Amino acid sequence: MDQAFDLDAVLHASIGVRYQALAPADKAKLLAAFRDFTIARYVSSFKPGTDARFTMKPGLENSPVGGNKIVNTYIGADDSMPGTPLSYIMHSTPSGWKIVDVLLGDSRISQAAAQRSDFSSTLTSGGVSGLINVLERKVKTFSND
Repeated sequence: MDQAFDLDAVLHASIGVRYQALAPADKAKLLAAFRDFTIARYVSSFKPGTDARFTMKPGLENSPVGGNKIVNTYIGADDSMPGTPLSYIMHSTPSGWKIVDVLLGDSRISQAAAQRSDFSSTLTSGGVSGLINVLERKVKTFSND
């Protein structure tokens, strides 16, 4: 996960402008909970015995944001290929290209934007600790599925 994703950038995009105002200790705690949440969500998507696979579309697309690139893929089982479109927004970091957002489906719904919508009310009502608690509960839910 840490090699493929720039989780700090994903979390920043998922929280929005409030991210800059967080204290360094709060950012670190929130990032750790967000990392666990992201891993649990991905692991829960791939059940043992499924034949889900990724197929990468040739070539890269330029992102309308900065110098980012879009890697278009499909995920699906052998009997449902080409599968569901899944695009990764990548940006260059000192340690290589990393994912900063995932666009889901044909309509390219931004995962970071969806998370920002989900996280916003929790941050407003419960602050960082409230969001950490929600993420920890979601990790438990994903782990039990």
